[in-house]
Amino acid sequence: MLALRRYWKPMLGTSLAWFCYDFVTYPFGIFSSTIIAQFNPDNTLIENTGHGTVVNCFYLLGCIVGGLFMDRIGRKQTRTLGFFLRGLLGFILGGALGPIQTVFPLFVVLYGIFNALGEMGPGVATSLTASESTLKRALYGICSCGG
Repeated sequence: MLALRRYWKPMLGTSLAWFCYDFVTYPFGIFSSTIIAQFNPDNTLIENTGHGTVVNCFYLLGCIVGGLFMDRIGRKQTRTLGFFLRGLLGFILGGALGPIQTVFPLFVVLYGIFNALGEMGPGVATSLTASESTLKRALYGICSCGG
């Protein structure tokens, strides 16, 4: 109860950021094969699964880029950059969906980059901020108790 009384604000902020990130990100990853199947209905199940795998492989690229940016430009700046670029690419995908849809590999790559930008900014930053916040609070609690 003491930990909740002392640290409820950082815990609430971290939890809400993580919830919002997961609420937006998981559907794009889980339903990537379904989304791809809607744009290219002539493909077989194996082809759709392959395209979905390609899209999901972009997540790793986003984590690597986010990890590199994290210490160079900072956590907030990395998160902001990822959110901004993901939003920008989302508007481009939504606005030019007709022409992009006619070139199916372009759609797959842009959709993969869209997911990678989500991992680059809020994905990596939210996970790291939560773990750092917890670690700092735990170490502070140990040090302040004399232990």
